[in-house]
Amino acid sequence: MYRPTGWPRGRLEPAARMALTDEQLADPARLTDQLARLLTDGGVAGRRLRVVVSDRLTRLLVVQTPRNAQRLADIDAAAHAQFAHLFGPAAGWLLAVDAGLGVRCLASALPRVLVDALAALPGRAAATPVSVVPHFIDACNRWRASLAPGEWLGVMEQRHLSLGVIGAEGIGAVRTMTLAPELIAAPGAIADLVAQEALRLDVAQPTRLKLCGDVPAAWAGRSDSRAGCILLGRSGKAPGPLPQAAALLAVAGGHA
Repeated sequence: MYRPTGWPRGRLEPAARMALTDEQLADPARLTDQLARLLTDGGVAGRRLRVVVSDRLTRLLVVQTPRNAQRLADIDAAAHAQFAHLFGPAAGWLLAVDAGLGVRCLASALPRVLVDALAALPGRAAATPVSVVPHFIDACNRWRASLAPGEWLGVMEQRHLSLGVIGAEGIGAVRTMTLAPELIAAPGAIADLVAQEALRLDVAQPTRLKLCGDVPAAWAGRSDSRAGCILLGRSGKAPGPLPQAAALLAVAGGHA
């Protein structure tokens, strides 16, 4: 969780972090209590919070916009149908679509139990979550000015890697996976993994792979022309403000 600070404008600073288990997500009342206690102990009473959710807990997909789509509801229906095809029934998930004017749009789903628990926080911890975004989408927002068509964005969190293919109209494909420890420790693993995923997705290999998050040391120190890796955030240059309007899924005062 992040809280806005006054200077520089738009800057966010970490407020609290919590590792969630399947058991916690199965008990909504307990989850709300634990989140409220976390924020109270963190001294963020009265603050507005931006919540970033691990990609391990989310579902990401790129939706093909129907040719005959006339309303946002048509795109939303297509997203729900594709979600069911990829992940099963959407019951228990809150699906949001970043619908634009292109032929594809990025969608994400969050556990409804988690969203409901966060929505209950203003009355419990005097802190208001104003937006909730998956880690991958948060990274897209942060680094969007640094991404070009033909490149891929990789967001690493512990053993979980999300890969996004950058096209002319934004994210053209996305994949989230859990990596074996031996892959994380192998210097050449990322290049081989990218090659495999390009074949799986039937797309060209990236001109550059831009990585952020918990990038393994074995990858960070390697110069591999096959992968063309660039580590975002290692140059000392700030990624810029995080616009609240860029949030894909707002808990309070927005689309849900």
